[in-house]
Amino acid sequence: MYTNKLRILMIFSVFLILCFSILPASETNTDSTGIIKIDKWLFVGPFPQKMPVFHAEKNLHKKTIKYIDLLKYEHIDISNLTPVIDEDFFWQSEITSQWTENCDTIITLNKLDNNIPEFYYLATYLDTKHWVKGELSLNSYHPFAVFLDGKNIGYKETSQEKDSVAIDKGNFTKKIVLETGKHLLLIKIMKDPDISSPIEFNGKINLTQQFAENILVSSSPERILNTEDILNLGKVKIYGISRDGKVVALKISKQNKGKSKSEKHVEFRELPGGKLVKSLQGSRDISNIKWSPTNSEYAFTTSENGTSTLQIAQFPSGESRKLLSELKNLNNYTWSPNGKFIVYTLSEEAPKKNPNINLLDGMLDRQKGFKSRSFLYMIDIKSGVRQRLTAGKLSTDFHSISPDSKQLVFSSTYEDYTERPFSKTDYYLLDFKTMMIDTLFTLKWGGGVEWSPNNKELLVLGGPTLFGTKGLNVKNKIPNDYDTQAYIFDINSKEIEPITKEFAPSIKSSYWSKSEDCIYFQVGEKSYINLYRYLLKKRRFEKIPLETEVTRNIEFSDNKEIAVYYGSGASCPPKLYSLNLRRNQSKLIYDTGQNILKNTVYGKVERWTFQNKENIEIEGRIYFPPGFDSQKKYPTIVYYYAGTSPVTRDFGGRYPKELWAAQGYLVYVLQPSGATGFGQEFSAKHVNEWGTIVIDEIIQGTKEFLDSHPYADPNKVGCIGASYGGFTTELLITHTDIFAAAVSHAGISSIASYWGEGYWGYSYGAVANATRFPWTNKDYFVRQSALFNADKINTPLLLTHGMSDTNVPPGESIQLYTALKLLGKEVEFLQVKGENHWILTYDKREKWTKSIMAYFDKWLKDEPQWWDNLYGE
Repeated sequence: MYTNKLRILMIFSVFLILCFSILPASETNTDSTGIIKIDKWLFVGPFPQKMPVFHAEKNLHKKTIKYIDLLKYEHIDISNLTPVIDEDFFWQSEITSQWTENCDTIITLNKLDNNIPEFYYLATYLDTKHWVKGELSLNSYHPFAVFLDGKNIGYKETSQEKDSVAIDKGNFTKKIVLETGKHLLLIKIMKDPDISSPIEFNGKINLTQQFAENILVSSSPERILNTEDILNLGKVKIYGISRDGKVVALKISKQNKGKSKSEKHVEFRELPGGKLVKSLQGSRDISNIKWSPTNSEYAFTTSENGTSTLQIAQFPSGESRKLLSELKNLNNYTWSPNGKFIVYTLSEEAPKKNPNINLLDGMLDRQKGFKSRSFLYMIDIKSGVRQRLTAGKLSTDFHSISPDSKQLVFSSTYEDYTERPFSKTDYYLLDFKTMMIDTLFTLKWGGGVEWSPNNKELLVLGGPTLFGTKGLNVKNKIPNDYDTQAYIFDINSKEIEPITKEFAPSIKSSYWSKSEDCIYFQVGEKSYINLYRYLLKKRRFEKIPLETEVTRNIEFSDNKEIAVYYGSGASCPPKLYSLNLRRNQSKLIYDTGQNILKNTVYGKVERWTFQNKENIEIEGRIYFPPGFDSQKKYPTIVYYYAGTSPVTRDFGGRYPKELWAAQGYLVYVLQPSGATGFGQEFSAKHVNEWGTIVIDEIIQGTKEFLDSHPYADPNKVGCIGASYGGFTTELLITHTDIFAAAVSHAGISSIASYWGEGYWGYSYGAVANATRFPWTNKDYFVRQSALFNADKINTPLLLTHGMSDTNVPPGESIQLYTALKLLGKEVEFLQVKGENHWILTYDKREKWTKSIMAYFDKWLKDEPQWWDNLYGE
């Protein structure tokens, strides 16, 4: 009924707008007093809304429904609204409008029906290059609701006749804070049918401080990345591919804006195209889906009240039956290759003792659950008969079932303090029929084991010294045993072939193909995680081209030449692809950032390297701000880990380089000596290092970066690292004053105290310290610790730490903070209660992330307002 009248009114509104004076899009309508007049609006409407039946009757709260209640009712989901010029806006099935632009400081809207309430939506984008604070002032004769970045910030509930009050008197005011970036200001106006006033609206912002670049009012949603984008990005877990290679099972996680818990559900998608076949909404508790190797069934687990149930379902009907019900401490399970039974793991809790007094049973006994043990069981699919496979004093860890389903490889690990790494792992071969075991080998640096399809060999993953010197490719130095290698072990002859000895990348995972004569390896290669195919007959590696720079998850079909992988890149949000292994061709299945990041722009990322003092190339890259101008001067953030792992080119994460760049920083990431993925010679430099090499490389790299990039302000350079990178930050600023600010998260200030107190301090030290101990190399442990050199620190330092950190105890930050306070140094300590080594809780992580950026703004941009707003002056 209203459609034709609505269209006529919309056309007439556009005609009126064209008569208004229009400011150029690049100008900011700001006067000398810091008042910004909002002169660009997008609007849709009017949308009629009649009162509900019985609205005049009093409800349970003794109240009737009034016009203002309609305004406060959520007609649409505001949080996901992104207005775009000329884009359709659907109110109801019979009413559609389009977002239309108005470029004047006062907007006049037209009425459709004088006798009933009508709604209009107005939107504008506020773009700021700085953290700003101000007062928002909005004016209309009619009531309205105000939303900023999807959140309601207030209402104007009253109505006025035009003759009784001037529109610019200021009907609604609200103090607002805008972080660097673009913000959506959305107004929901309700025409009050009881007054005759025109529907006019205007707004302005009065800034409390001014910058050379103030707020730009815009009608375009194009924007830079923000903190919420990083936190709200969805995630995909690949469960596996069906036996026929036609369907992949996935767990999709989506983070709702402003909510700490994510929504999770299971999806089944067609291969290779990714068409959605089946979605199990509300399946948050369904997990660990594994396809049957012989038919179209799949197994899965559900959890409730601390117990787990294992079920088997038919695909695609979903009809299921329970196989194991309400088991406590079900850890994992695996189908047998013949599909006739499942091997699963259960944990047994140790007898409870006095919780206040505990006599340690070894160093690992400090860890929660250490005394619990895990054992292997099997269940026959057809009969449901269960059998326990392992028992004893030590836990038994599952590795692989033989292709003929007759044998199982498992292992047990125990402490051995006589030599590093202070533990050993025994590997066994179990015969299911006889229940007899054979010992395969005992390893100091135990790793994963996978059976070959021909039933004759095992693929074993582990460090260069896993089998003595067989995998070693360095001379006269101790190798880095975190640099994972691959070995083929002949079960009958006991011969060992180190197939990656001359292969520089570090192995992440493997899959011995059942349909091809090859092994697939997911590898860390410099700053990338790539995929290689190892051709068994030719004894040669070949790289497979992928669409991702960092491939975090990959699953292969056992019967078809197809795989599914998930990953991201330096400027590419996480995506899911299918991979034709015969043609090496990828096809996009799912894009986690398709909706949330569709209007986001990024700066470029460029590779940049330098030669260290030994003439070795040190890998690095630069993140540029969006809209980069080489004629300007930019502050710079230098990021590194400097430990045994490289800083890969993932998108987002806890230290989001692309987010820092979006905030107006150049970000220089470098990979100092000692990281895996560059070859054994390079990774071995991490052993017995603890800053002796990497500190010099970071200083040299930063200086050369500044010399070769004139747009980087040499007086405004900050550095940041976490964990081992936090240790590096703290030690780094005892050696140089080139940094204007430094941030250390979970940093190690004393190697000796971390070595003895951290849960994994001594075991990590088995690689990083090798044969050095506090009593054998006192000078080394003191010289390489920031705590004992605190008097040399002159750089403003922000320490952050999860106060429940079991990896690097909080005392590492506490003692350095104490030292610097007593020395009168510039230091801040941000304690995050209830968090471990990683800050994961949504609201805590959000404030922690913003605190780091605010600290850098204070010292690198001379803009302390954000930091002061967070923590006071």
